[in-house]
Amino acid sequence: MADAWLNVYSLASTLGKAEAYEALENSLGLYAGLMEAGGGSDIQLKYATAAFYNRDFTLAGELLTDLTAREPENADALTTYGAYLFYGLTEYAQAEDVWRKALDLTEDEAERALLEYYIGIARTAKDAAETAAAAEEND
Repeated sequence: MADAWLNVYSLASTLGKAEAYEALENSLGLYAGLMEAGGGSDIQLKYATAAFYNRDFTLAGELLTDLTAREPENADALTTYGAYLFYGLTEYAQAEDVWRKALDLTEDEAERALLEYYIGIARTAKDAAETAAAAEEND
């Protein structure tokens, strides 16, 4: 049911914000309950993803940090953790590193292409941030 609500959020976000966030809140509540009942890694990743979509970067970060520490070769968790680092914390260099680890673990060509795209975005953002910081120092 939690997965269904998360899917509703993904679909409803194109239809209307109120419905989308209601679906997201429903999925978060159900995932929290599933985690309390001993949910596994798959549930934890989905819970972290829902928290990330809800912009609860504290919860998403806690869940993803724990999951990637326990399962350092979980490419899906690393991919999501990279998104958290990039969008949630604006830690572009760390996101690039995490996405590179995920790339090394991924065999699916479509996933590899997507990770290579993410790595390029992280590198560009990192370079832009460094250029802006250097320009600010020179002012």
